Amino acid sequence: LDTIHRKMAHVAEVMVRFGDKVICPKDPSYSTVSPKVAKWSPFFDGCIGAIDGTQIEIVADKESKEDMRNRKGFPSFNMLAIVDHAMRFTFVGSGMSGACHDMYVLRECQTKPSFPKPPPAELPVQEIRDWIKTGVAYIDPKD
Repeated sequence: LDTIHRKMAHVAEVMVRFGDKVICPKDPSYSTVSPKVAKWSPFFDGCIGAIDGTQIEIVADKESKEDMRNRKGFPSFNMLAIVDHAMRFTFVGSGMSGACHDMYVLRECQTKPSFPKPPPAELPVQEIRDWIKTGVAYIDPKD
C-alpha cells in the first residue's frame, strides 16, 4: 500500500508541475489587446478574460463534512477558473472548502503568484465616468 501511495503522490506532483506550465497566460504582461475586444477600445483594453467559479462535490470524512458543506447542502471544494479570450485556461484555483464565500475564494486566489493580473489602466477613472454620464460610452446592441 505504501508503494501505491508513493506512486500516486508522484503522479499528482507531475500533474501539478505540468499544470503550472500549461495553465498560464501566453503573454503574462498582456502587452496587446485581444482582437475579440479591440472593437470596444479603449473600454476593454485591460480585459484579460473571464472568471467563474463552481462547486466540485466531494466525499468527506465525518470530521470535515460539516466544514466542507456548501450552501446547497452537500460537501464540496470551491474552484475558480480564469480563461483568456481564446478560452484557454490561464488560472485555476481549487481546494478551498465549499463553505467559503465566493469573494473569499477570489481574494485567496489573488494572493497566488500565478494569478493573472491585467496591465495598469491607462485611462483616468474620471474620464471614463464622464464618458458614461454623457452617453459616449455604450455598446451598440447590433454588435
